[in-house]
Amino acid sequence: MFGFLSSRQLLFISNRRRTQLGLLQKNAFFIIQSFTSVGRLSESEFGNEAERNYFTVSYLVNSCGLSPKSALLASNKVHFQNPDRPDSVLSLLKENGFDNTQITKLIRSRPTLLLADPENTLLPKIEFFRSIGVSGSDLPRILTVALTYYEGA
Repeated sequence: MFGFLSSRQLLFISNRRRTQLGLLQKNAFFIIQSFTSVGRLSESEFGNEAERNYFTVSYLVNSCGLSPKSALLASNKVHFQNPDRPDSVLSLLKENGFDNTQITKLIRSRPTLLLADPENTLLPKIEFFRSIGVSGSDLPRILTVALTYYEGA
């Protein structure tokens, strides 16, 4: 977050003062990296992090149908060490009419959905949509389009 804000501010400043800060604009990436790198992981911590990330990426590819590149990007937002919660989320979605393509689109745009509590968070929302008249076959289509359309929200 700090890196993003700082880079945006540096680019804004450098565009305003192009003659004075031209060097800063060219080296903004280096400066931001310097500020955002807090410390180094020990070899054992790096191994655990890589192992956890590998499990998450492999789960996203094999169970959710994401491409390796999309799975790697999504793994920056979610980490899980066992498949219990994500499996229950996927089961709930499939039980409520979501097909594999819709699930892939949802997880690609909202990977944190896999961390939601299916019974206490997702199911009440699905039941709400049904209570206001959204049919079972329309629900997956509407939610998939809405959540992927507002991906940046």
